[in-house]
Amino acid sequence: MADTKRIRVDRCLVVPNIPAGMNPLVVMSLVYMYRSSTEDAPPITVRREGEHWRIIDGRHRFIASVIAGRRRVLARVER
Repeated sequence: MADTKRIRVDRCLVVPNIPAGMNPLVVMSLVYMYRSSTEDAPPITVRREGEHWRIIDGRHRFIASVIAGRRRVLARVER
């Protein structure tokens, strides 16, 4: 069972960089959506690590949230 809630972006931990990197066009299209509306993309997936959240899936959505200036991101919490 997974809960969906908004978590603070300053409490998120990203995985080490991977060779495939990130697609900047995807990130910027999400930034545009986040800045021009109050809508959310599908939630990122996170797992609790002490007082922080480890991002399991959703690096593009997380980075776009940070660039767009959002303080919280919609997340699905894995148990």
